[in-house]
Amino acid sequence: MMDRQRKTPSGAATSLGGKAFSQEQAPLTFAPPSAQRKQKAPAMRVHIRPPEGPVIAVPAGRQAQTMRLLLDVGEQGFTSGEASPLGWARRTSEYISQLRALGVPIETIWENVPDGTRIGRYRLSEPAVALSARKPWEA
Repeated sequence: MMDRQRKTPSGAATSLGGKAFSQEQAPLTFAPPSAQRKQKAPAMRVHIRPPEGPVIAVPAGRQAQTMRLLLDVGEQGFTSGEASPLGWARRTSEYISQLRALGVPIETIWENVPDGTRIGRYRLSEPAVALSARKPWEA
């Protein structure tokens, strides 16, 4: 009998009672990446203090999702705990920090919770309006 170490992997599998597969025959154990691809939030432009305030370009992805959430919740604001169930807001403070670096006016209101800890609630400190992502000359 031939030594197991000298056999090909498929030959060794067969000698051990397993089934040998070629690469073409091997069953897929995972979904192809293209089937599970996540959609990125599109880039957006935000007008702060309309009509005289600046227009800020927010890049696509988590920053745009966080900006959209800030606009949606309004003066109520949101905490990291309220955003986490959305599935994408795992690093809320980082996204807020990135938006602040772009010039978005976001304030943090500290709240005490019953267990004695403090949590931050994020909200826009000035009025803001999302502008269309299309340029005026695009149809």
